[in-house]
Amino acid sequence: MDTTKISGYMVEVEWDGQTLRARGTNKASHFALIGPADINIEDHVQEGQDGGESLRGLRDAVRATVATPEELVLDADEFTVEKFKPATMLVNGQLVLRTTAGRQHQLHFRKKHNADFTALARELGADV
Repeated sequence: MDTTKISGYMVEVEWDGQTLRARGTNKASHFALIGPADINIEDHVQEGQDGGESLRGLRDAVRATVATPEELVLDADEFTVEKFKPATMLVNGQLVLRTTAGRQHQLHFRKKHNADFTALARELGADV
């Protein structure tokens, strides 16, 4: 199967039948797509540290939370389509993916992208 490449609202998606790759077109949309990392604050700040050490630990925790990989990469067996809503003239469409780990990733698109995202949702197993 050939790789399908589509663009949505501030997101670019590739699907080759086995692996879904998505990335935001700017930092804000990419962070919204990927979401924050799961960070345990206790890994960075321990009891008994002085003020400076605590602040450095908090800084490191915040950096780790907002650090995002270059792209979202999911194999076909790692996610399901939770929701598909086509776009209208007034409201953007949504393709919501839920990973087996419980994380949610939303792909947004405009009405002009409906055909591409409907085809993608079908290929991913959504009830369209």
